[in-house]
Amino acid sequence: MINVPKLSVIIPVYNVEKYLAATLDSVVNQTLRDIEIICVNDGSTDNSLQILQDYAARDSRIVVVNQVNSGQSVARNVGIALAKSNMIAFMDSDDILDLKAYKTALSKMTDDIDFVVFGIQTVGGKNPEIQKSDDEYYRIKYSGKTKITTDVINNTDVSPCNKIFRKSILKKHNLTFPEGLKFEDAYFFFCYGLLSNYGYYITDNFYKYIRHEDSTMGQTFSNKVGVSIDHLKIAIKFYEYLVQHKMYNRYELFFWKTFLVYLDLAVRYEHDLSARNEIYKLASDFVAMHPVSVKLDFWAERKLKMIKNQTFEKTKYLFLGLIKITETYNRKKYRFIGLPVYKIKFFSGYSKHYICGIQYRIKKC
Repeated sequence: MINVPKLSVIIPVYNVEKYLAATLDSVVNQTLRDIEIICVNDGSTDNSLQILQDYAARDSRIVVVNQVNSGQSVARNVGIALAKSNMIAFMDSDDILDLKAYKTALSKMTDDIDFVVFGIQTVGGKNPEIQKSDDEYYRIKYSGKTKITTDVINNTDVSPCNKIFRKSILKKHNLTFPEGLKFEDAYFFFCYGLLSNYGYYITDNFYKYIRHEDSTMGQTFSNKVGVSIDHLKIAIKFYEYLVQHKMYNRYELFFWKTFLVYLDLAVRYEHDLSARNEIYKLASDFVAMHPVSVKLDFWAERKLKMIKNQTFEKTKYLFLGLIKITETYNRKKYRFIGLPVYKIKFFSGYSKHYICGIQYRIKKC
C-alpha cells in the first residue's frame, strides 16, 4: 500500500549553496511530520546538489530530482507532477519557514477551503522604501475563512510560497506555472484565485523571504535590462488562459485592470529606452488586436487610448515669460503669458509638441 503524505512540499533549487541548508532545516524540522519534500535541482553548478543528496541520505522524506537548467517554472511543474499528496506547498530554496507553519496551515484546509495563506516577512532589503512597500504588500488583509472575489485576489500577494493549494484543482483546470517567463507567480495565483471559492487567511508571518541581488525581484529592482518586460508577457499569458478556459467574458474587467497594472510595473522598472519602447510596442500590438467591451474608469480608458495610438508618454509643462509689446517714451508695456505645452513621445523616439497660449494678466513697468 502506497503511503500518501498529508502534504507535498516542492522546492526548486539553483545555485543556493549559501542558503540551502537553512532552508532545508526549516522544512525537515516542521512539526507536521507526514510530508514529502520534493527538491528539484535545476542544473546547479555549485554544491547545491551535493547538499540535497546529503540531506536525502539522512531523511527518507526527501526526494531529489536532478535536471538540466530549465528555469523555476519547469522545476515547480516537475514537482507538481511527482507530488503524491493532494495538498501542495511551494518553497524557495533560499528562504526560511516557521516550524509550525505547515501544521497550522493544513489544519485550516477543510473541504470547503481551496487555499490557505499566511504572512511573509521580508529580510535583507537595502532600500527602506522597498522594504516599506514589501511590508504593506505581504501584510495579510483578511482573517479566517474568506469568500474569494477579484477584490480579495487583488489584495492578496501572489507568492506561492506562503500558501497551500489543492493538486486536484490544478489537474482539473490544467494549471501549471508558465515556462520561460519570470514573475510566473502572478499568473499562477491569478488563475488559481479565479478558480477558488473560499480561502483561509492566517495573519502570522510564518514565511521569511530573504531578498538578495540574485533573486528575480532583486534583478528587477536593480534595473537589469530586459527583465521587466516579463511583467507584461505574464499579463498576456493570463489573458490566454482566461480565453482558453472560457473565463474571459466573466473576468474581462479584472483582466484589463491587471493588464494596466502589470504594464505599469514593466515600464517602471525598465530604464533602458530601447527595452522600454519594446514593452510599449508589445502593449500597443496587444491592445490593437483585443478591443475592450467593458466599461473602464476614465484613467484606464485614457491609458489604453494612448497605448493604441502608440504614444507612451504625455507630459504637460508651463512656459512663462514676459513679452514686450509696446514702448511709449519711458513706459514699457509687457504681457505676462503662460503657454501650456504638451509633449508627446512616440515609440519611434519621435517627439511632438502642442502649444496653446493663454493670457493670464498684463503687467506694466
